[in-house]
Amino acid sequence: MPFTKLLPTSIDLAQNFTFTGTVAGAGGGKILQVVSANNSTNQGSSSSTYADTSLTASITPSATSSKVLVFMSINGVYAALGDTNLDVVLNRTGAASGNGGILEFGGTSGFDQGNQGSGDGGCTMTHLDSPSSTSSITYKAQMRSSNNSDNIYINHWVRGDTRPRSTITLMEIST
Repeated sequence: MPFTKLLPTSIDLAQNFTFTGTVAGAGGGKILQVVSANNSTNQGSSSSTYADTSLTASITPSATSSKVLVFMSINGVYAALGDTNLDVVLNRTGAASGNGGILEFGGTSGFDQGNQGSGDGGCTMTHLDSPSSTSSITYKAQMRSSNNSDNIYINHWVRGDTRPRSTITLMEIST
């Protein structure tokens, strides 16, 4: 007489289960950890050389195969004079500064005499990084003024009682 395997019609998820062998359908792409930071420090620059901002966050991946998904938002962009742009890049530990170390270019927030000093500009960027490391990695925003003479600011307080905040969020993704 052959045996028939009976399959359950439902699973009580409140119970604990122990699996042996391979579990199908449980592949990569899981979020292992999330780190977030924000900064409201008003920072300015008139240099055409990229400089670090106060917007940084660090994460220590649990495996060299992990990826790090980075979301960054720069807010409260203000031009002291018109006809200049804020250039923002995402950089990380060990990379060269500015153009040589760009992980992602955030574009520019441009101003001319018509909207000078609006304080409403900003940019966002998303980057999927493959650091191949289990050491602490620091991601940071770097900024510069496009014309090397006019000041450009981030997190500039223009209206109301609240200073704008720029944010960075790091997510370790398993592969």
